[in-house]
Amino acid sequence: MSTTILDEWTGYGLANGEHLDYSKAIAGALHGLDPAKVPVGEQVAALEALNTKYTDFINESRKFVDTADITKADAKRDALFMAIYSAVDHLAAIDGDTPQDLWHKARIVQAMSGAYKGVTRHSLPKETEELRGFGFDMQKNPAAVEAITALGMLPWLNALIAANDELDELYKHRTGERGDREASAGGETTASVRKEASTLIVEIVARVNAAQRLIPSAELEGAVTALMGVISQYRLVASQHTAKREKPEPGPEAAS
Repeated sequence: MSTTILDEWTGYGLANGEHLDYSKAIAGALHGLDPAKVPVGEQVAALEALNTKYTDFINESRKFVDTADITKADAKRDALFMAIYSAVDHLAAIDGDTPQDLWHKARIVQAMSGAYKGVTRHSLPKETEELRGFGFDMQKNPAAVEAITALGMLPWLNALIAANDELDELYKHRTGERGDREASAGGETTASVRKEASTLIVEIVARVNAAQRLIPSAELEGAVTALMGVISQYRLVASQHTAKREKPEPGPEAAS
């Protein structure tokens, strides 16, 4: 029989809901197998029990400020910033003869917005602070205020500042609710349960790898094939997170 060394991957890079699904899939791939041939029965039972608790934590968090609300507010402020950034970028490319021309006004605003290029790709808290800085820089600069007003974009700037404040309030509200829930859960958090699940997943896969060398069997080989499919599938999910989104809650997993 062939010996395939499985990747002892914790699920790093997955969002919490995806990590829960990964944990359930690992347990499901090994449920009910002969413990004499696949010696992970105790660990799989522990992971299944933990997954029930993990599910409760994930579902509880969805009862409060929904991530969709924050995502919607984030998309709104991103669109407003990019509207200003793109408009002045195009207008600044038009040559003119006098400082009163739109190209001149656009270049004043372009110099301010250009310092924040790429801000929409940053994490939510970092982007909030950077956009707050952009709004402050624009408002304290009379020439910038005059220029963006002349361009008819002052309402855009005001809307951006308001949208950024809106997201900040939603984010802080959710963080506060999360703290209240964690306090009532005896110190356990989604992150701590995720850490425990990750530890069990690594232990399970390591034991399967060791068993292949010591007690190879057709049943064990089938378990290896199933686990390989699960790990490959969720590694692909993690690799496809190229669009900006809120980072997973901090976990113990080292990048792998």
